[in-house]
Amino acid sequence: MKAKKIKEFSPLAILSIIGLVSVLQVLLTDYTFNYRQYIGLSLLMVCGILFFTDRRLYRYFFGITLILGTLNLIAFSTYIFAFYFIFFPIQILPFIFLVVYLIKYRGRISDLYFRSIQKSEEEEKEYSDRKLKRFKEKFSELSDPEIEDKLNQELVPEAKQVLVELIENRNQKTHHNNI
Repeated sequence: MKAKKIKEFSPLAILSIIGLVSVLQVLLTDYTFNYRQYIGLSLLMVCGILFFTDRRLYRYFFGITLILGTLNLIAFSTYIFAFYFIFFPIQILPFIFLVVYLIKYRGRISDLYFRSIQKSEEEEKEYSDRKLKRFKEKFSELSDPEIEDKLNQELVPEAKQVLVELIENRNQKTHHNNI
């Protein structure tokens, strides 16, 4: 697997290992599962299958699974550590993985959110222009090697477009100054 795939698979792998240890614990001791552990481990299995078959669907399904775990509706192990936020129990382990998930997919989540609230083609163009402007401001101070490094990363199309434009503009200025 590539490093990117390994990073994406890591949270699921860690939760799966925790789940397997819990299954071994149930088999070897007097612990028992309740419906939350059965559902949680079943959803982890489905996530594992989706990771290898449909990565896009996996991302949504894994996020929903983490939300359900965080809200204490499902569990991944025999040990459930939770704290109460107002009247809602929050499981610590799925909450930590949910935070990592939200950080990793923040760009896609914001795109999904903004697309859901936009209505017209004009608004879509305006949103794209705002993103381009934001990326131009963010990337304008980067050096050429930093831009090349960024181009090798997984970025949204607008970010790549801005990076390519920056390189082309710098190359044209360099070429024009040499004449």
